[in-house]
Amino acid sequence: MPHRTLILVVLSALPVLAVAQPQLAGRLPDPISDAEFAVTARAFDDDPSVPSNPRQALICARGRCAPTENQGSHVRETLVFDGPDGSPVPAYLALPAEPSGPHPVILLLHALNGSKADFWENGTPLDTLREALHAAGFAVLALDAPYHGGRLYENDFNDPPHLVLSGQRPRLRDMSTRSVIEHRRALDYLATRADIDPTRIGALGFSQGAMHALYLSAVDPRVRAGVVWATPMRKNDPPFYPGHFAQRTQAAAVLMLAGTDDPFYSVPEAETLFGLIPSEDKSFVLVEGGHRVRPTEIPAVVEWLGERIGPGRH
Repeated sequence: MPHRTLILVVLSALPVLAVAQPQLAGRLPDPISDAEFAVTARAFDDDPSVPSNPRQALICARGRCAPTENQGSHVRETLVFDGPDGSPVPAYLALPAEPSGPHPVILLLHALNGSKADFWENGTPLDTLREALHAAGFAVLALDAPYHGGRLYENDFNDPPHLVLSGQRPRLRDMSTRSVIEHRRALDYLATRADIDPTRIGALGFSQGAMHALYLSAVDPRVRAGVVWATPMRKNDPPFYPGHFAQRTQAAAVLMLAGTDDPFYSVPEAETLFGLIPSEDKSFVLVEGGHRVRPTEIPAVVEWLGERIGPGRH
């Protein structure tokens, strides 16, 4: 059976057009050699001397505290583990209410200025997406990237787009590298759980999340299927151009979605990025509109994941 790929989709409906303009300027970076890429890739290596110390956070309501909360379609846990610099990383792990397992799991990577909570915001496309994944038998895991959500204090409580608009490239790189390492630590933890199948891991990433999904798939082979949705080109930071990572993805299956009028890239740039992906099982979908996730695309995305790493697939 062919090796499966990483599916990464990070989604956000928040318009950040002011942030898009620096990304549109200039041409795509030139290809780099494997030796040059290896230098960048080392930044995503974990430091085993810093333990992750995974633990559960108690959820309290009506005078009682418990490690899980039943939300109807799923049971959600709040997890905390230590990142590569020792800072706490909050995460949600949600398993389908149906107890049969072990479950395949999808990493949900949020967009710039988003958080793990985006996937539980009632009535939004991201909430619809997560519910559809549970209905298909998937567990999901979402964490707050550095400087986002419960970690806004790391950025002195400035909203993350400030990093882009003020040209703080070193901090943006730090955000990306730490986020990837933290997802690798999350994968280490998932492998210890009897209710998770560590051989069926995917990731969904939208916008910034799509970039991080490609980074992760290039440095960690455990992600078998990846959906990358509306991927910015990051042309003003050539070593972190997503194309360098797409060219070296270890995921066996990749689904890429791009908007016809997305301010973060042109359609030819998205097609160039897709062409770099070496996976034999890959698909490109061009959707009408700009930088957003539409509910109309969600059923096909969930079906695509189910056909590759869903329950009963091996």
